[in-house]
Amino acid sequence: GIKQGSVINLEMAMETLNSAIDEAKSIAGVDVKEITLGISAPSVSSFNSYGLAAVESGEVTMEDLAMAIKTAKAVPMSADTETLHVLQRDYVVDGQTGVTEPIGMFAVRLESNVHIVVVSSRLLQNVRKCVSSCGYKINNTVVEQLASSGATLTSNEKEMGVCLVNIGADTTSFSVFADGGICYTSTTENFNSTNRY
Repeated sequence: GIKQGSVINLEMAMETLNSAIDEAKSIAGVDVKEITLGISAPSVSSFNSYGLAAVESGEVTMEDLAMAIKTAKAVPMSADTETLHVLQRDYVVDGQTGVTEPIGMFAVRLESNVHIVVVSSRLLQNVRKCVSSCGYKINNTVVEQLASSGATLTSNEKEMGVCLVNIGADTTSFSVFADGGICYTSTTENFNSTNRY
């Protein structure tokens, strides 16, 4: 019922989901009411963006951070996409790069570097419908690359720079981390021998 992260048959997808969750509940010995929904599909895309804020008080405040992030998020996007994540990479304070905690620093200019992950709205609606039709509440939605990185990478690896490759049955996902933050995510369709001409 699911192919390359997209629902292609709602009833089959619901059967598969219920079966998988029943098995997980049996193995873990716990009941499940809420889930975290992981998304991995070729329609997931990402890009880096930066925003700017003038530091009027001379000292960086939470409001300055919020403004810098707000301007970084203000990018034109297709009407059929939904933002999954706006991930803070670092800040630039008066030209000084690599700042992670700028609050309280003296400055006149604050820049925010973010990594934005977007997905097809229709894909997300169909997957959410499948989960809710099975009687589960979604408490969070996360792109698969972030979930995998949280389970496999250390903060030192992310700081030094690492590429995480997750090879699945239908898709392969990539994520690149540098200077402690994620800077690239991508998901591609795996070659299927039945697709040969």
